[in-house]
Amino acid sequence: MLAAPFVLFSTFSGMPWFDDEGTLLVGFRSLLEGHRMYDDIYSLYGPLYNGVYGLVFVVLHVPLTHTTSRLIAGALWLTYAAGFAAFCQRLTSSTAATSSCGWPN
Repeated sequence: MLAAPFVLFSTFSGMPWFDDEGTLLVGFRSLLEGHRMYDDIYSLYGPLYNGVYGLVFVVLHVPLTHTTSRLIAGALWLTYAAGFAAFCQRLTSSTAATSSCGWPN
């Protein structure tokens, strides 16, 4: 929970010099139009990434916008951080190790 303000601030504070987000949204827009991933649509990312985002945008019909894309990225970032912190807690049983393991870089 301590990482949530940091993650949300860094997710919504400006745009990086590389535009992966726009490129990926163009690919998912093509997916929504019925094109096939990896055959008709060029993608830099693997099937797990495309599967998660495809599930959210195609199956759950979440609107395809930059805001929703950033919210999904922030939620995944917090989920991964919490999962890694839980792994560290089970592994070390140390609160200090857990708090340092789950903090996003």
